[in-house]
Amino acid sequence: MADCELCGESLPTLCPVRVYAPRLIITYPEGVCKGLCPTCVKAAEDTYSKLDQSILSVSSGKCNLCGKPTRLYPVEVQIPSFKQGVEKVDMNLCRTCLEACHETHEKYHEKFEEAYH
Repeated sequence: MADCELCGESLPTLCPVRVYAPRLIITYPEGVCKGLCPTCVKAAEDTYSKLDQSILSVSSGKCNLCGKPTRLYPVEVQIPSFKQGVEKVDMNLCRTCLEACHETHEKYHEKFEEAYH
């Protein structure tokens, strides 16, 4: 069992997303694989599809996935909760992490279709 890096949901298998963390770039120049659940990857894909429409509120700070200080885009993540079932929280991701999630979504498209239908 592994935990999703964004929502913390524990699943047997997660989708690997290649992230370029600035503090690990010397040790891992090709990037580090972070495990995300299909729900979080789908949420990041939805945000990535809205990047060019300028309807997103952009903030600055540290990315929740790679830790890079840059411009951030809000991704609505569903965190499992015992009180309400699911809590919707905005996690901030940078553009490179959103592009990495997009590549993962394209690679594992069949897995996502099975999960949502």
